[in-house]
Amino acid sequence: MGFHCSGLETKGKSHLKPQSLGEGKDNQASFSLEAFQVLKQYEKRVKHLNKEKLEEPSNIIERNSADVLALSTEEIIKVATETSLEYHLQRSDDLSSLSFGCAPFVLTSDGVKYVELIQFLIAAAEKVGQQQFDHESEMLSMCDQISSATGNPVQRIVYYFTGALRERIDRETGKITPRGLFTISSNVEEAMVSLSPAILECHQRMPFCQIAQLTGIQVIVESAADAKRLHVIDLKIDSGVQWIALMQALAARNDCPLNYLR
Repeated sequence: MGFHCSGLETKGKSHLKPQSLGEGKDNQASFSLEAFQVLKQYEKRVKHLNKEKLEEPSNIIERNSADVLALSTEEIIKVATETSLEYHLQRSDDLSSLSFGCAPFVLTSDGVKYVELIQFLIAAAEKVGQQQFDHESEMLSMCDQISSATGNPVQRIVYYFTGALRERIDRETGKITPRGLFTISSNVEEAMVSLSPAILECHQRMPFCQIAQLTGIQVIVESAADAKRLHVIDLKIDSGVQWIALMQALAARNDCPLNYLR
């Protein structure tokens, strides 16, 4: 589960209205914001543990220029966005030697591959945004060669965003007709209402899975406390019932109301 604010936009908006989130059919699972109080009781303890971690020596900060670093998914995306693809293509410099922030490091061979993969995705998205559809096909083809629906998080993110970009291109170039869009929408709605009642009942009555999910949701709520726009990426969404609690928590936020959620 990952998220970012105001990322690539390929579809419509979802406007949150607190008065409408409580409405639903009888068979819809209901969630209470009181569940967050369970996590709140341990908030000080978690912050204390985080403080202890910050005081520990950081291998990332103290590494020297000869260190070989395996980056996390978030760090790979940051490096890719801060390192211009055009700069890399026009120069013979080795992408494996970079300076991230104020600390130089050396990327592993896989790190270089995944940084370039994100760069090609960003470049393709920019071309699509500029409606330069003839120039983005090569970028998307390069993304297809490395991305995968069953690979690591970077490969899966690129795989699904590449598909979304192709869908947007087909829609804007007329390859998908209004009737085709209606069929796609109908299939999505059918999948949403065809959830097994047993799954919903289990999720509603078993507190263990809810507590595990609320831990991640609480992190998102705290990290996006000042965000006006939020785009959540769930690489294995399944039924999606776990996101009802997030929508309720965001809708109940008064200090900084959310304008956009996807």
